Amino acid sequence: MRDPTIPHIEQLEELRSIIPPPPLDISTEKECFDLWMKVMRLDTYRKAVITGLVSSIGSLTDSLVKSYSAPFMSYLRQLVAENKLDELNLVTRDILNVFQENLNSVRLMPYIFNFLDHLLSSGCLDSVFKSMSRSLLTLIRTEMTNGGKPLKLLISSVDLYCHLLRGDQPYETLLTLTDISPSLANHQDDILAIPSDTDWDEDVEALKPVKTQLRSLFIPPTLNP
Repeated sequence: MRDPTIPHIEQLEELRSIIPPPPLDISTEKECFDLWMKVMRLDTYRKAVITGLVSSIGSLTDSLVKSYSAPFMSYLRQLVAENKLDELNLVTRDILNVFQENLNSVRLMPYIFNFLDHLLSSGCLDSVFKSMSRSLLTLIRTEMTNGGKPLKLLISSVDLYCHLLRGDQPYETLLTLTDISPSLANHQDDILAIPSDTDWDEDVEALKPVKTQLRSLFIPPTLNP
């Protein structure tokens, strides 16, 4: 018997080719995540899947972070290996759109910042990082200059700025930092010395002392945990 037509579902045939008919036999998290990675290749559903990934990879639950980040990073690395940079740019576009649509969201912004830190630390976006770094800088600056922010978000923003310092505009990034933190504004000379004293081609681990230095400047000693 032929399945009845389901109205108003975009790319229905593509979904049917990805998701098996019920009863679904999904016994492991990996099998579930692998299905979602395939769904993300569909233009209609990419952004919705990314929104879910932001909440999962950006969470504070280690098991959830590891379970979701592994297949997502693998998918991104596959795009790079196959030179599918156009598709990779669509992913980064939707990530930035999710960020923009949730500016000043007290609930989601910590997840977005954590998600971006995991993503940028992985190196999966290195091949397209320059093309997205300016937009990302603008979004972070918009978020952090609009009203008071919790201490944890301030600390998370430093981590993201450290990633941006590896891009094309380290001085602009550092000057942005002085805009959002009175503590940093009082240490501008120390801040602007950082680009000339740092080899930004070093890996993420080697740059951790720079992150620590920025954190110490960024967060007043009375607030630093």
